[in-house]
Parts: sequence; C-alpha cells; structure tokens
Amino acid sequence: MSRKLITKYFNIHNLVRIEIQSNLYSKIDEVLHQIQEFEEPYLSEKAIDIFVYDYSKCPVFKNSTILSNYYYYSDNYLNIPVEKFCFNFINAPFVIYCDNFRIPLNFLVELILLSKGYSLIHAAGVEYHGKNYLFPAFGGVGKTATIAPLIFSGGKLFGDDMNIIKDQEVFSYPMDFSVYPYHLDILRIKDKKTKYQFKKTKILDSITDRLRNYNSRVIKLLILILSSFKIPCINIAPKEIFGENCLVEKGQINEIYYLSRIENDASQIIVKSINSNKLAEICANILFQEWHQSMMILSTYSGLSTFSSYSLFNKIRDIFRETFRGYECHQIKIPNNLDNLTYQKQLTSLFNNKN
Repeated sequence: MSRKLITKYFNIHNLVRIEIQSNLYSKIDEVLHQIQEFEEPYLSEKAIDIFVYDYSKCPVFKNSTILSNYYYYSDNYLNIPVEKFCFNFINAPFVIYCDNFRIPLNFLVELILLSKGYSLIHAAGVEYHGKNYLFPAFGGVGKTATIAPLIFSGGKLFGDDMNIIKDQEVFSYPMDFSVYPYHLDILRIKDKKTKYQFKKTKILDSITDRLRNYNSRVIKLLILILSSFKIPCINIAPKEIFGENCLVEKGQINEIYYLSRIENDASQIIVKSINSNKLAEICANILFQEWHQSMMILSTYSGLSTFSSYSLFNKIRDIFRETFRGYECHQIKIPNNLDNLTYQKQLTSLFNNKN
C-alpha cells in the first residue's frame, strides 16, 4: 500500500520560498522540525525558490560524467544514486531529489539568502528589555543556556540555533529545540513523557554497555535491537517551552556577544572586546563547520560545475563584516567548570545592569 503524497509550502520572511513533495513521513517531519513556523497553506509555483522531491522522481540523465561509479554529473545536476540524492544548485529555482537530506536544508536556504544579500548565522538571538542581542558560538558552547534565562525573564526569541542577518538587522529562524537530558533543567521542562523517554534510554544504555562485554552474533543483534529504542534527544517547538507569544520576527541588532568556553578554575565569566572583522571570520567558519559532513559532496560539485565553495565562504564572511561593522563586538568567555545555574545568574545580572 503506497503512502499518501504530502505537499508542504514554506515562506521564510518573503526571502526564501520552499515546496516539499514527499510520501516519506520522516522527511516531512525533519523539515517541520526546522521551519514549521514558516509554513503556508499554498504558494504559487512561480514564486518557489527551492523544490524538494523524493528520489523516486529523479529524472534519467544522459551522457553523464561519472566519478568512481558514485557521482554522476549532467546538466548542472549532481546525482549520487547510492545516497539517493540529486541536486542542482546552479539553475533557479533549485531542485533537489532525495530520500534524506545529505546536504542540510538550512544550507539550501542559505544559498537563496546569499543571492539576495542575506545570510544565516549560527547564533542564538533574543530580544531582552527592548534590545536585540546575538550570541554566535560553535555548537555545544551554551547558546541555549544563554538565552533561556533571558526569555524566562520576559525576553523573546529570534532563534536558538540559527538566525538571518543583513545590514544590522536580525530576522527570526526559530527551529525546534533538540532537547537532551541536560536541557531539562535549563529549559524548565517538567513533561513526564519527555522525562520517561530519557529515563528509558538511560536504562537501555546501561544494558547495552554490559552486553558489549560478550562477543557473539546473538548479543550483537540484541544490542542493535535495544539501541533502536533509544531516544538521545527530543525535538520540542519553542512555543511549547516558552509559551505562544515567545517569538519575535525581526529587529535592529543592538549588541553582539561571541560565546566561547575556557579551561580554567575561574568562578566568573569574562567579557572582553573582539575585533569585528575577526569575529566575522570566526562566524563564517562556524557556519561552515555546521555543514562539514556535506563538504565532500560540495567539493565534488565545485569541481564539476560553476558552483564554488570558496566563493560561498567569502560571500558569507563579507555579509558578516558588513553587519558587524560599527559595533563594538564582545566575547563572553565561560569557564568550563562553571555550572549552568551560576552561569545563568551571572549572565542575567550582566544584561539587567545594561538597562
């Protein structure tokens, strides 16, 4: 029995318009976790910037250039049959055929944004006491721990992981939070079902760790089966955590704080200035680091087409330079031994004293 074909439309600030057609429910769910706040009931086909179809719809290309029987290139399309992934990033609108996003959806969004002079930035963004703050950082440094107390104290969210910027303005890009067990206290999550899922995963981890002491096919199969029931993280929409009115759409950037961690025994966060051009370079590299698993595909595409990863990096860095210019940019160094509660108290005090 074939599954029903689902069509979804998304309009990201009238900058990027996407149409997804799929009967793969897991792919639809992945898209919704990222951009459900931008869903529209319908968009005209003429307005679409990115079309995403299932790989089964991929056309047959003739006279393809073949690399190691893995990559097939023809007419600006790079087809990777073994990955069930095919795309064209040269001709507008972009067309992607895939069963899974071997290149992240936000990368596709970024390509359209760049063509219009905008860019994503890997940063948390929040409005607090009438001012708009950006907190760029590498993953795992503490963006969620930084913005959560500010929102719980009356602030509003642009985005926890990604935001859109241009000319000193920030535009929201609120994705679902990827909630891990350590986020429960940070995000004040009391939901019993969520806590039960993590408790179950912890028990399964304990069982599979013990089973790894035994080396047999049956045990390996059992570990595989038990691991399939583990849920390392749970996607939760911002409104489910902070309330229906927690989001803000756009605003003028007031201050930028680059978050980093340091290995020392200090008991206080350190706030210092950072050169805006240096920060632009760092932020461009942070964004590329988010896409590192796709770089082999993109490098191959660059070698076969007019697409250029090098040019892409330069465009992103230049937009960051233009946006950061005129600001006194800051860096918050977080001691690695500082617990989240103490860090949040110090951070809230820092931004309360600005008002």
